[in-house]
Amino acid sequence: MLEEVFTSFTAVKILYYIYVMSLWLLTSNLYEPCPPAAGVSLLLSGPTVSAVSLTVSPDVQQFFSRKAEKVSLSCAEDGQTADGMKVKRTVEGKTQQCGNRREDFGFINDSFCIVSDLSRSDSGLYWCESSDRSSEQINITVTDGALILEVPALPVLTGSDVTLRCRLRSGLNTESADFLKNNIKIRSEPDGEFIIRGVQQSDEGFYSCDFDQAESARSRLRVKASPSPSSSSVSGSSLPIVPLVAALVSLLLVVLLLVAVLLLRRKQTGRKHEPDSDKSHLHETTYADVSIAQAANRREKHPADLETIYSGVKTQTAGLDDVTYGQVVIRGQGSAGVRPAQPSEPDMVYSSVRAGK
Repeated sequence: MLEEVFTSFTAVKILYYIYVMSLWLLTSNLYEPCPPAAGVSLLLSGPTVSAVSLTVSPDVQQFFSRKAEKVSLSCAEDGQTADGMKVKRTVEGKTQQCGNRREDFGFINDSFCIVSDLSRSDSGLYWCESSDRSSEQINITVTDGALILEVPALPVLTGSDVTLRCRLRSGLNTESADFLKNNIKIRSEPDGEFIIRGVQQSDEGFYSCDFDQAESARSRLRVKASPSPSSSSVSGSSLPIVPLVAALVSLLLVVLLLVAVLLLRRKQTGRKHEPDSDKSHLHETTYADVSIAQAANRREKHPADLETIYSGVKTQTAGLDDVTYGQVVIRGQGSAGVRPAQPSEPDMVYSSVRAGK
């Protein structure tokens, strides 16, 4: 019994080690960064472009220079405010940081950088930056002219619709406008709006508009590929599935090992009980057709004077000392010279007596 318990405990312990090692291997292979390909070197001297983006409100790139005009800038990562990021800009070759110091531009309000009373001096490249990350740059243009083209500051997704508006300083759309892409006229619109339906990567470029011999500045329309449902589902669910699969595989190993231990234990138990069962078979005896009849002459005084007749007694040597008895008859013996009365039936008859297997 102790040997069986020790064997089971050892098997479970070995399986536990296998389970731990499998989880370690899976997690290490899953989260270990891929080594760079041959001949590729990693540059870590400067900030890298990541998922951090500069959010512009309103979401346009062109503004009129006037006292009431302002723009709000913030840094976001995966839809949340990115902590530790600073809004910076380059104007006329000079890099500045948004803040409340004299040398800074704009001012900080909560997590937003507010640039008010826009003027042409605020035109430049804006981005978010920290010690190790930076976002893509957005070109914000502030004009003294009479015409601007509203182009989204953030990239638009492929397959979506985007509207480009040619606006006057009064805030109204032009009555009609010609729209240009990369300085080439592509179409005219009577209401000053150009709607691009089902944006594709080929729609990316620099756009401007013309109205009444006035032309707006050029702004770049950026297009970003939409995430496919399969890729989004894989990126969102692959990490939890792999450990789940590893756990299921380990559980299956546990079940298989337990089944093996039970089968081994049953086999050992069967071997221990096998000799006892053989002995019990040796002692089993089956009696069949046993008849006991009363003696006809009950006045017989000497039951000891019985004559015994054995007929057909055989010993089989093929099995384990099996003995077969058949036709054993016991009848009374009369006195000398006296004919005993014939009993109606023998006193005792054994017929077909066999030793069971």
